[in-house]
Amino acid sequence: MTALRIALVVQGRFHAFDLARELSIRGHDVTIFTNYPAWAVRRFGVGRSRVRSCWAHGAAVRGLEKLPRALRPRGSDPWVHGTFGRWAAKALEGTAWDVVHCWSGVSEELLRSARVRARCTLLMRGSAHIAEQDAILQEEEARAGLPLERPSAWMIARERREYDLADRIVVLSSFARASFLRCGVRPE
Repeated sequence: MTALRIALVVQGRFHAFDLARELSIRGHDVTIFTNYPAWAVRRFGVGRSRVRSCWAHGAAVRGLEKLPRALRPRGSDPWVHGTFGRWAAKALEGTAWDVVHCWSGVSEELLRSARVRARCTLLMRGSAHIAEQDAILQEEEARAGLPLERPSAWMIARERREYDLADRIVVLSSFARASFLRCGVRPE
């Protein structure tokens, strides 16, 4: 087996830390780019030297999330996601990657950057296509008569651009895959 140099780019954690640990056990050279502090990532079996952290961003985002929804600044998506995306793109520069496996919502900048060199870019989407997710939430709002937190128009447009820029989109279920096909993404 040939060891691959892999960058995992994730705002937060999701399953990226487990993925990094398991890929490393299999002999791959894995680096995580996250807004978790490096010391916190160690709890998941990932060596501190394998973590590049934008921890100040993570602290600011967690502070925003603790505010009641009514007090959160409207239109914060561009700051939250764009700031991390720009940091990640800059942090990936200067290294030739075999695979950049990045999470949707924070990857447009690195997918567009001519300075990020990767043989393959995989975009991780842990749910249905964002347009279908929004439609489902909209239906639930109408059914329940309660407002739900839905993706902003800005975020929907951003993720659609990311889908177009990535070499492949990774999904976690047949439901999610079918939603991408229904929204016009080619099966390959």
